Amino acid sequence: MKLNTYFNFAIFSAAALFTEGCVNQPYYQVQAGYANTDHPKDLGGHIDLMCLRARGGTRAEIKKPSEQEFDPVGKEKFRLGADICYGKLPDSSSKQSYSVDIPVVGEQETDIQGVTSSNLVKIAIPFLEYKYFGLEANFPGEALRKHPIHSNIEKDLSLNLWISGGYTIDFSVSETDYSTSGGSINNIPGVDVDGKFYGELTNEVTLFGKLPLSMSLRLDQDAKLTPSLLGGYKIQW
Repeated sequence: MKLNTYFNFAIFSAAALFTEGCVNQPYYQVQAGYANTDHPKDLGGHIDLMCLRARGGTRAEIKKPSEQEFDPVGKEKFRLGADICYGKLPDSSSKQSYSVDIPVVGEQETDIQGVTSSNLVKIAIPFLEYKYFGLEANFPGEALRKHPIHSNIEKDLSLNLWISGGYTIDFSVSETDYSTSGGSINNIPGVDVDGKFYGELTNEVTLFGKLPLSMSLRLDQDAKLTPSLLGGYKIQW
């Protein structure tokens, strides 16, 4: 019931952006950082990922017709975007034996050994990211607010808690070298694709309205947890 309330409010907020009494201030932000995840090919360890996160949304103000004033309505209540992460999977090896019937000599066994190197590309797309909680304040004094790094729209410090649900796709891209007693075959490509639904909780601190620092915890449908730390830059106009 509570989740339905969140989505209904998000839909209402989106509809409000297109009404005549709204002033929209779109923004986007890009962050880079680190994440850690599990994978079937991690050989019992964890996979380190370098990640790039992009988000876009809008800050809306509704104008009161009677008073000709502007009221803030849930700044950045929702946003959309995508995450792209890259990591190196551990190399793996395999060995298979085959029987070969050779004329005159007869049946002989031969071994085929394979060494596989793999990379992981993880793409996550949130269906909707909704701000569940937010606080904002200004630091004492006026000096910082006159600095070019300071936003003319936002306050000095904001703390926001975002919740989201989406779908993540893992691409395991591999190359395998095979060798036998009679020679070798190198760089045989391969790719495995796996997709999962997930939920995510993000705690985000934004300094001066332009420097977002985030810590996220993502839980997929297989109960695998992926924590991440990211920092970047936010642009509004």
